[in-house]
Amino acid sequence: MFHSSRCPLGHGAYCERRDPDFDEKMHNVLLVYKQLEIQFDDEGNLRPFDENEVVHVVSYDEKPGIQAIANVADDLPPTEENGTIKRDYEYKRLGTVSLLAGIDLQTGEAIPLVSDSHNSSDYIEFLKIFDAKYPKGDTIRLVLDNLKVHKAKKVIEYLSSVKGRFEFVFTRSMPLG
Repeated sequence: MFHSSRCPLGHGAYCERRDPDFDEKMHNVLLVYKQLEIQFDDEGNLRPFDENEVVHVVSYDEKPGIQAIANVADDLPPTEENGTIKRDYEYKRLGTVSLLAGIDLQTGEAIPLVSDSHNSSDYIEFLKIFDAKYPKGDTIRLVLDNLKVHKAKKVIEYLSSVKGRFEFVFTRSMPLG
């Protein structure tokens, strides 16, 4: 259990280790970040890859249930008296969407996918985006959480069709409820 002695308003915080594999997962995540640190020189430039082993490291997460909205009136352009764009406060609800996103930790590039759903098919579509983005033969290492979607039967079937292409480093399991 982790205890914090310095918290605002005199409140204390702690983190219970409910995941029996916490230590191993934490070690693996920290190892990935240490390996990344070694790949950059003192000026922050990415050193060339060893041609025999190119590994792209991507931090991945998803945000389901994002409110999709649209304006009901056009924005008003700036005037000489007021140099700002004016936007009406009313909007139309268009439902919700899910954002699946990865950040290439070597280049800083954000790789998004917006979807109406959040299921194994969406996750496979996202993996296919990575597969198409990076050169064949390179390894794609994803740092991600333990969401059931990531280990679904359809996902396992897809991964068997691209053996060795992806490596997964899972973060700790979150408590339910």
